[in-house]
Amino acid sequence: MLDKKTHTASGAGALAQALRESRDARVFGRATFGMAEADTILPLRSGAVIRMAAGRLESPNGFSWASKGVGRTCFYPGTT
Repeated sequence: MLDKKTHTASGAGALAQALRESRDARVFGRATFGMAEADTILPLRSGAVIRMAAGRLESPNGFSWASKGVGRTCFYPGTT
């Protein structure tokens, strides 16, 4: 089950899409947030950090949910 309002980020989208493709799983709820990046945090001597996108995530079949999110496959009452 996915919920865009909680900003599920990369992990939920990756899991949902992989399950859809490999296990024919049903996905309920709202679309994921659409983050499909792997980030790297680089600490600086000053105590600040630099956050860099280190890569893009794709499903096992090559689908990227960047910016659009992973949508539901089934309607469940109470979701929009």
